[in-house]
Amino acid sequence: MNFVGPHLVQAHSNALTVSRLKRDSAHLERALEASLLAVTFLRNDRTVEFATELGRKWMIDYFDQPMMSERLPEVLELWVRQHAPAVRQALELPPPRDPLTVVRNQRRLVVKLLPAEDESILVMEEQGLTIEAASLTSLELTARECEVLAWVANGRRKAEISSLLGVSPRTVETHLRNINEQLGVTSATAAAAKAFQASMVGESSPKRTEAKEIRRRVNGRRSI
Repeated sequence: MNFVGPHLVQAHSNALTVSRLKRDSAHLERALEASLLAVTFLRNDRTVEFATELGRKWMIDYFDQPMMSERLPEVLELWVRQHAPAVRQALELPPPRDPLTVVRNQRRLVVKLLPAEDESILVMEEQGLTIEAASLTSLELTARECEVLAWVANGRRKAEISSLLGVSPRTVETHLRNINEQLGVTSATAAAAKAFQASMVGESSPKRTEAKEIRRRVNGRRSI
């Protein structure tokens, strides 16, 4: 029976290693979720090797498609596929929008792809739809007007904006008049709507028509 001893020792060592890996994986998953991040590890064929529980939940919530055990939701898989230069060239696709941003019910999911040689990692973060002044530059307002408009869009009252910016209520009123004139609107509500539109310019929410076109090209070239 002596020959059995080393095998038992090795089996015990392997079991301890697996146990440690599972424990470390659980610790990592809890740490990521505590920081409101989720990760998904992808093999080279874009199938899922590992996904945190929160990552699987967000993929179901934001992509309107039940997630198969090892397959990404279709829109997400198409976006990942677009990162490969050979695929883009063969299918004549534009560069992917990066990061990918999907909006649902006043929340948005921001997805970033970290490519590597043997596997890739999707890092996901859920955010509230808070308007930042820096996202309003396309409206051609002054920096201060962008600040005022961002606060208005985020639901702040004039008195609160006055206090937050350290200016008088009269100055806030002047900024609001200039904003309305510049945007061609007549109310703070309409200006806030313009702000929401502007903040999404350059965002990468997948469009149905865009996804359909990419899918059509991919289906025609399954060998890629």
